[in-house]
Amino acid sequence: MGSVGTRCNPSTGNCTCKPNFVEPRCGACIDGKYGSVCSTPCDDCNGHASTCSKLSGICDCCHNFTGLHCVSCQAGLWGAGLCKKCRCNSDAGTCNITTGACDDCAYFSGAHCDRCAPGLFGPICTLQCTCSELDICDGQTNARTRTGRCIPAPASQRLPTARTASSPRWQAALHCS
Repeated sequence: MGSVGTRCNPSTGNCTCKPNFVEPRCGACIDGKYGSVCSTPCDDCNGHASTCSKLSGICDCCHNFTGLHCVSCQAGLWGAGLCKKCRCNSDAGTCNITTGACDDCAYFSGAHCDRCAPGLFGPICTLQCTCSELDICDGQTNARTRTGRCIPAPASQRLPTARTASSPRWQAALHCS
């Protein structure tokens, strides 16, 4: 394929190779080249690979990058120029490759899927809150307890309605009814 002549050195077994082929048998391209005659340079790998596939030219990415030219972070990572680990809880699939915000938090919310989604509480945020429009469920504010306890919402978060005698009230058990 890439040897000069048909005979190799009888003492070493190495063949004399054409340019861009490597010893001992001249059957592979040197690093940075690919193709049938090893003359095509590897595409720009953006500093995240020094070698490429000897057949296709696709970059052999490192530093947690992937893709034809090593421009994307591997799954579960995000960033530009430096891939960082997503900081999502175990219920989130992936994070935004630009911002690091978690995608598809299921029953959770927040940039890192660390709070229950509105109206939910519990250890895995699947229980329904029963708070009034003047209260909020602690699942949205306290990632550690997620008890479903109703707590008064700050005035800026309250709906513009007034409580009536039939509205849910704060109970001694700290659950709204």
